[in-house]
Amino acid sequence: MLYGVACVLRSYSLEHECGEQLEPLLLAYRDVVNRVLKELWGNIEWEKRKVKGKKQWRLLPKYKVDIHSGEYKRASSGTASLRTGPTPPTGWTPP
Repeated sequence: MLYGVACVLRSYSLEHECGEQLEPLLLAYRDVVNRVLKELWGNIEWEKRKVKGKKQWRLLPKYKVDIHSGEYKRASSGTASLRTGPTPPTGWTPP
């Protein structure tokens, strides 16, 4: 959150009759998010640095790969695809 900027998050309840169809999508989305987070955390090495004048150490993250490169983004886009998740029920099409 930016300092001095107020943010409001609103959520709304919607009634629907397609819970059976939404559950596989939500589970697949959760699995994709977990795969992406696991890959990102796997690409981090922690560097230990001493704090000047104190008996403390800091752990600083260092990425093993350049996460901002186009090559990494193209390679990781395959990991973040909902199409590789569980087979959706018949009649369901991804957005």
